[in-house]
Amino acid sequence: MVVTHKHGRPEGRPLQAPPEPDVGRNYSMTDWQRVMDEINAKPHVSLSFADVDGNDGAAIDGHAVATNDRDKIRKLRTPWAKAF
Repeated sequence: MVVTHKHGRPEGRPLQAPPEPDVGRNYSMTDWQRVMDEINAKPHVSLSFADVDGNDGAAIDGHAVATNDRDKIRKLRTPWAKAF
């Protein structure tokens, strides 16, 4: 889940965040225009991840950068990602 800020209130939504360990980043795929507007206005976000089978989870706070890198999107896109 990614939580951004909209009009001073938290706005949460599901996301797909495949890791790229070689570059130390996670890229998120979600409803891009709305999220880009929110991140550009206030880049502080929270990400949460869950492994429901293992009953594990993690939460991360930090700053996000929103892009519309079509080459990266094509590289990361999977049939499952189409939901986002």
